[in-house]
Amino acid sequence: MKKKFIYLVLASVVLLFYIYFSSPYINFYNVEFLHPLFWALIPITCLLFFCIFLKHITQKSFFLTLLIFGVIDFIILSGIETTCSQIVCYDRNASALILSSLFSVIYFIVLLLKNRAEV
Repeated sequence: MKKKFIYLVLASVVLLFYIYFSSPYINFYNVEFLHPLFWALIPITCLLFFCIFLKHITQKSFFLTLLIFGVIDFIILSGIETTCSQIVCYDRNASALILSSLFSVIYFIVLLLKNRAEV
């Protein structure tokens, strides 16, 4: 099972890099798309790290939940416009960080409670 998963992740990463480097429409300096993506990945990476220590988690349901969150997050972030005042500037980066952090904390608590209930 783990070998198949590693091959799947490796193939996905290679495909992602191929798409990024071969497409003339995707620019790494595109602040509107890539910066919110990177800010959203920071809490999700922490969530993945802490989920290593939980035993009774199925990978299929975990990644399906992450995929659903990613789609919903992308839809929400596409509708947020940058609002700047003299006090605060609220943009997609802050929105991505807040939404992703909130999702990561809530989902980790759910997984922790589910893991304790199965023991």
